[in-house]
Amino acid sequence: RKLVDEKILQKEELEEFK
Repeated sequence: RKLVDEKILQKEELEEFK
């Protein structure tokens, strides 16, 4: 399972969106 990876990916995407 890569639940943490998915969360990290979402966080990175959010930071890029900033």
